[in-house]
Amino acid sequence: MAEVERGWFRRRFAGLDLPKRYQTEADPDADFSGAAAGPAVVEEPQAAWREEIAFAERFTRDHGLGFAAATPR
Repeated sequence: MAEVERGWFRRRFAGLDLPKRYQTEADPDADFSGAAAGPAVVEEPQAAWREEIAFAERFTRDHGLGFAAATPR
């Protein structure tokens, strides 16, 4: 979900040119590779999701609902 929020709010709405958080050309499934249940595996993605939510909240607080999102590439 961190990547979903990053895609919508940072890339699409804010127009930032950022790489994907987990996926690469060499490993397009890196967001799922090595996934396993356990606190050590969950901590980083959970922190990343909180970071992206915080950005989304700041962005929506600072912009009216009438702003135009960047068009997809």
